[in-house]
Amino acid sequence: MPGGLFFGGKTMRNILFVCRDNGARSLMAETLMNEIGKGLFAAQSAGIAPRADVDPTVVILLKMLGFDTVASAKTNGLDKVSSNSAANFKLIAVLDEGVGEASLPAFSGVPTILHWPIADAGEDRIGLMETYEAVNELVNALIKVRVEDHDAESVKAALVAAQGLA
Repeated sequence: MPGGLFFGGKTMRNILFVCRDNGARSLMAETLMNEIGKGLFAAQSAGIAPRADVDPTVVILLKMLGFDTVASAKTNGLDKVSSNSAANFKLIAVLDEGVGEASLPAFSGVPTILHWPIADAGEDRIGLMETYEAVNELVNALIKVRVEDHDAESVKAALVAAQGLA
């Protein structure tokens, strides 16, 4: 599909996953993208109001699933990642329904901002696996979709198609 939304090159794309507290969803997405999308994406995650520590249950789950890099994960605030001039994000994926564009600081470049809410499992540990599955689907779909030079609606439509939801 020449000129379509699917990868054709090997350019690294910086992506930021954002949620309220950066304790589970965005951290899962960062970990999965850096492992599964290695060589295509360089992912970071941040929260509007980050927790002091990563949810230990998330670390245990990801380690059980073979993602050992999560052991060194730390929560980040948006202020920290937005001030990092080296991170020229191509895509900012907002995973929390309660986080709007007005909550986001200015970033260098003109990143595509994608709102893709994923339910927060909260204290529900059974729901944590469902959250992981939703994050995994999103990450795998993002790997298939080319995000260069497309607006958020085009990327969202391509993600829906890549997930077989169209």
